[in-house]
Amino acid sequence: MGRISNKPFQLALGSLAIAFTMVVLAGSRGLARDITGTSVPIEVPGARSTAARAITADGRIVGQFTDANGRTHGFLLAEGGFTTIDVPVAGARSTTANGINARGDIVGAWVDSGGVTHGYVLPAYGPFAVVDFENAFFTTAFGINAAGDIVGQYDTSEKRYGYLLSRAGVFTSIDLPDTLGPPPFGTSAYSINERGDIVGAYFDGTVHGYILPDGAITHMPLDVPGGINTLARGINSQGDIVGDSVLGGRRVAFRRDRHGSYDSFEAPTAAPATATLAFGINAAGDIVGQYTYLGVTRGFVMYRSRTP
Repeated sequence: MGRISNKPFQLALGSLAIAFTMVVLAGSRGLARDITGTSVPIEVPGARSTAARAITADGRIVGQFTDANGRTHGFLLAEGGFTTIDVPVAGARSTTANGINARGDIVGAWVDSGGVTHGYVLPAYGPFAVVDFENAFFTTAFGINAAGDIVGQYDTSEKRYGYLLSRAGVFTSIDLPDTLGPPPFGTSAYSINERGDIVGAYFDGTVHGYILPDGAITHMPLDVPGGINTLARGINSQGDIVGDSVLGGRRVAFRRDRHGSYDSFEAPTAAPATATLAFGINAAGDIVGQYTYLGVTRGFVMYRSRTP
């Protein structure tokens, strides 16, 4: 069985009812709109850094933190308290939690005693399982939908590939046309929604986001207008997408709604954050991610639907 340590922590910082800083996007489809909501920084007490990765419809959040000794752990944040997630493997160096579905199944990655990265799935009901792609020397699990389908990435000597691991246990590689290696370049799959739509990123000389609709054999590139190096990291059941790109020399988060309109936003810090990254979005439009300010990385959740 997987291990979720019973070590509750309270949110370290209070909520801020504030609009995120908007970045107007030249050439974006539709009108730019203020992204408003209740912004809550997320920081595990005593941690060197904290990052949020995914959020369910009922507000459970998973992510990762690095402790005072430099070791990385996954976490589950529910009802205002943290619990630590570590894989039950002797000698494991670190654990991250990258995705969670409505049932509470969690996926992520862990590093073994030899420094090799593996994916994992920790079901809400059932045994912990390692996720490794055959002949790969690096595998990560990033997202899981309500049906139990998992997406992620794996590396070979040639390049990086995305993958879909179906609920039936069938691996399908995702290798977008004209992508270039070697790793870490190639194709990554970061998130899958209930319809089976997949989002991620690929490298063909520059970095682009993409969406691969369920059943489609061709992808649609996603590039933030005016930005470069777009990464599409999360998608919800309605087709709203979040991620980040480089704008004005720093990474800035974006939301692309189901109609194709882009909004970019940054964390509400006193001065511009070095980087704001968005990783997950739920059906209500609540967004989670991370930002770096004054050299410290913290997670955040922006509640669009309610006050936490």
